Amino acid sequence: MALEVHDGKVSLLWDVGSGSSRLEFPAEISNNRWTRVNVTRAAILSFQGCVGEASLNERNIGLWNYERREGECGGCFSSPQTEETSFHFDGSGFSLVQKSLRATSTSIVLLFKTLSPGGLLLYLASNNTRDFLSMELVGGRVRLTFDLGSGALILTSNRKYNSGVWYKITLQRSKRKGYLSIMAADQSSEKEVLEAESPGTASDLNRSDLDPIYIGGLPASRPIRRQVVSRSYVGCIKNAVRSVSLLYGGFVQIAPPSLGQEAELLFSFSSNNQSGVLLAAFSDDKSQRQHFLSVHLLSGALEAELGEVGGASQRVMVVRPDGGTFGDGTKHSVILIINRKYVDEEHLKSVSLLPGGFPRWSPASFFIGGLPSGEESRLPIRVQGLSRRFRGCIQHLVVGGALVDLSGALKYEGAELDSCLLEKVEVAVLPDDQEVEPTPDPAHLPGAPPTHLSAFTPGALTCVLEAEPAVLPSAIQFGSSKHSHMTFSISPSSIRKSVSLMLSLRSRALVGQLVLLSDAKQMDFIVLRMTGGRLVLSADLGRGPPPAPPPAPLMMGSGTRKPAGRGGQTLPGRPPHTHSTRRINASSSFSGCVRSVSLNGAMLDLSSPASQHDVTSCFTNDQTGSYFNGSGYAALMRDGYKVGSDVSVAFEFRTSQSEAVLLGISSAKVDAIGLELIHGQVVFNVNNGAGRVSVRSIGPLLCDGLWHHLVAKKTKHSLSLSVDGRSYSTPNPYPQSTSAETNNPVYLGGFPGCLRKLHLIKSHLNDALELSSAHFLLGVTPNSCPVAKQHVAQL
Repeated sequence: MALEVHDGKVSLLWDVGSGSSRLEFPAEISNNRWTRVNVTRAAILSFQGCVGEASLNERNIGLWNYERREGECGGCFSSPQTEETSFHFDGSGFSLVQKSLRATSTSIVLLFKTLSPGGLLLYLASNNTRDFLSMELVGGRVRLTFDLGSGALILTSNRKYNSGVWYKITLQRSKRKGYLSIMAADQSSEKEVLEAESPGTASDLNRSDLDPIYIGGLPASRPIRRQVVSRSYVGCIKNAVRSVSLLYGGFVQIAPPSLGQEAELLFSFSSNNQSGVLLAAFSDDKSQRQHFLSVHLLSGALEAELGEVGGASQRVMVVRPDGGTFGDGTKHSVILIINRKYVDEEHLKSVSLLPGGFPRWSPASFFIGGLPSGEESRLPIRVQGLSRRFRGCIQHLVVGGALVDLSGALKYEGAELDSCLLEKVEVAVLPDDQEVEPTPDPAHLPGAPPTHLSAFTPGALTCVLEAEPAVLPSAIQFGSSKHSHMTFSISPSSIRKSVSLMLSLRSRALVGQLVLLSDAKQMDFIVLRMTGGRLVLSADLGRGPPPAPPPAPLMMGSGTRKPAGRGGQTLPGRPPHTHSTRRINASSSFSGCVRSVSLNGAMLDLSSPASQHDVTSCFTNDQTGSYFNGSGYAALMRDGYKVGSDVSVAFEFRTSQSEAVLLGISSAKVDAIGLELIHGQVVFNVNNGAGRVSVRSIGPLLCDGLWHHLVAKKTKHSLSLSVDGRSYSTPNPYPQSTSAETNNPVYLGGFPGCLRKLHLIKSHLNDALELSSAHFLLGVTPNSCPVAKQHVAQL
């Protein structure tokens, strides 16, 4: 941080690691008088949102493995981020792809980030010829090498790029000539450009479609050319967005490139429409003479037009010699040069410019696939109606020898980046007359006034408000884990001759240990447990266990009095893991609520035990289910759950919140499935690695505080959702990807409400998940859901 005087004014300069900034005070101080300057730097100490990942020195930091936390920090199923394909290479692996490439030209764009001075980024091999192409880092510098059969060309950058930030490499090879540009991914103004020609006369990169393309390294058994220095890479590589689908009458606006008399544009398109704008560029609308450039489909023919807005122009049209159209759904490549225009290489048309040629100009705006409202008036009248008619895919746009990354678009509407579709994918839903109203649980829900959605304005978001759940004073809920318990120290002399125990309890569990009274070594003990929903008393007073009395029926909320023998400490619930349970035959903790515990007529103070573990307060009225208070979540299956090609998720939930995370299973990459509530409707998200696909429920809002039954199914690339008996499905635009390779735990929650009857089903395996077996619980009460009074609130 620096304070200086510049041109008589005070300036403050600072750089905290993300670039320098300057703040200048407007008043001049060069008046020979004393001036007091106060500088205050106010750091931003809070953040609201989701953090997806953090790393220090290229090592990921586990966000949940924290030492200290302040405030409420809940889990997110996914953080806001662009869906880009990126991979981390640790130096021991590689990625192998197969792709058909043209022999005469090569176009490659990749982004990389590394601290390593050396590493192999990409290697195009040929199994039958000596031809190859490689990109690598050598001493921190980018090196391009290719051999077309008559000698190798080596291009090496002057700068070093192993600084730990993202850089973008663009390679354009046309026959023997190679063009390489390197720039910071977020700073395109500073670019290093290299150009050269390979020796000899060979101009084709000869390789078959099945020859491998290695990214990030090579297998140990693969021989390489002597010019290649590295065999591995440590760092990250990701792709740029190179395609866009326009299916809704939209457009994409990118930063305007500089064009001149020899400007060159290359792109590919495919469409089933016969007319529509492909590309359009305009000069500054404030200038005296405005110019335009338009490439469009017109009645199945391809046309380019260049000229003044509202004035003279030249155009050239290309038609297919076979009488067909370019709107045939197949891919067509376009090369447009001022003075010349190529389509699919075999079709060539040209037109002479006006006398004196066309002046050099730099467009102020550049559009792909269409125009925003109002801009069409700058096109010739005969094509103004085409500004929103294109439907299809445009990809691999190259301007001035640089491949355009569409992820940096200034603005876009009605467009899907990083996809190549010809028509809109419709979501299949049932008609409204098949809508099924959700049915509440009659056994446990209280009588509440009905929710009349018609009482509100159309489109209003109406959810119920639930008061904070009421709790029972001096009562303890057990069962949050298998070792849930409380311990009390008891004088052995007070229970040496007889024991009278009385307690009140409430439970829906069939089995579980209620009370253990024993000495430290468990040689003498008395244990009260439930078996099959009935109470069973067992004891060993030093002469072996006597026959147990007949089971007594368990009455919910009733008091039970039993005689027993000697002991030293009493443990309601299951003993901690340090206690042996073999002799007392206790396999699980009691799950339920206990209060009013007395031993030989003396009440135990449940608020002051000697120790306790995984216990909480009891709800005044409860029902089946597990309660989430909205501030935490549950994690199950510590070793990870593998979704694979097929899985079904079924559970019941109730909530009063319109936005909620219900379930998430993810991976270190992009593969994941998730269930969430958005605007009061369930959304099922699936990503098999190629891109996220979602299906959404339609109907009454589900934030009504009532129980709803949900089934989500993923079968290879297809997905479906059923809510309260009504089914929804959607086509998957990525049918080639069929498996979600997940390996993370199952995460539940991120909402205030209850969840029950959770099942994960794969083929013949049906995993019923119990939240009491979760390896992490925060803000969750397993096996107890409060019954809350509700009323409708309009948000």
